[in-house]
Amino acid sequence: MSSPYIDEHQTIIAVMGTTGVGKSTFINYATEGGAEIGQNLTSCTADCAAYRIPETDVWLIDTPGFDDTTRSDAKILEEINRCLTEYFMRKARVTGVIYVHAITEPRMRGSAMKNLRMFRQVVGDEHMKHCSLVTTKWSKQNKDLSQTREDELRNGDTFWKPLLKKGATIKQFNDTKKSAMEIIAPFTLCDKFLMKLTKEYNLEGKPLDMTDAGREVSDDIEKAKKAHKEEIALLKEERARALKDKDDEMIKLIDDERRQLQSKVDEMKEGQELLKKTLADEKQELEQRFERDRETRERDKKNLVNKAWRIAARTTVIGVGGAAIVASGGFAAPAAVLLYARLEAALQNEKDNE
Repeated sequence: MSSPYIDEHQTIIAVMGTTGVGKSTFINYATEGGAEIGQNLTSCTADCAAYRIPETDVWLIDTPGFDDTTRSDAKILEEINRCLTEYFMRKARVTGVIYVHAITEPRMRGSAMKNLRMFRQVVGDEHMKHCSLVTTKWSKQNKDLSQTREDELRNGDTFWKPLLKKGATIKQFNDTKKSAMEIIAPFTLCDKFLMKLTKEYNLEGKPLDMTDAGREVSDDIEKAKKAHKEEIALLKEERARALKDKDDEMIKLIDDERRQLQSKVDEMKEGQELLKKTLADEKQELEQRFERDRETRERDKKNLVNKAWRIAARTTVIGVGGAAIVASGGFAAPAAVLLYARLEAALQNEKDNE
């Protein structure tokens, strides 16, 4: 019987990739409509979200891409790590990872390359045998062109070739439930494993910024901060010239741009602080959440038992009342109706008190 709770008995499959490549569409077909599909420029996967395949204990975990339109890479990594940490503390383990890439992409653009690097750092090259590289949107363009692009991904030293050598597989998703389930099915038979990020953070006790994934994000932040600070310095010089020329309009434009750049630098500093998080920082919060979940489970279990008892009580009264009416030639009907009414009142009162 399937469970509505994620624990050690569930099969967990993570779904990763950039925004807009078809992750939500894939999950939608697999779960019969469980995921929201994004149709604008704003990423709709703000947090990790779990979707269960109906009538199974298989869960698909939709993760935000590292090209989110509203949040920094540091916040995205922190969210993915928090999600994996929660599953680790529940004794739940991942069995597979599906990395999604749109075959319509003419080449591996910057955000796709960044996501691929982060995918490797989060999962670990040693776990590539648990990974499937899934191409989507084959119906959007000529099949020969799509095949050419898949070959480029397969054979490119900076693309998928190193991952395939380490055991990853390539699959095509054709926008059907059958296609989605054929991709998912092998993972239901795989052994569970700990992602590289989970091992570093939860077992080795590294702060997030000292994990390989954290270092990757930190390095990107430092490069971006340096570039922004250089731009701010240049703007400062331009402002001095504009001030000398009494060009008020230019001064206003420069000040606006400086404020935007400074805001980005400040956000990057916040991201660096966020990456300093350790397991001890969030352990108490997660334990409190687990306790709330445990109480919810107990309440659900109690309500289920009470519901079964109410059904049994109604069935018994109806059966006994019906037999009494037949045996008495109808004279017992008023008493039977009164008995049933009293039972309903008692059951409703008990239900209201749950």
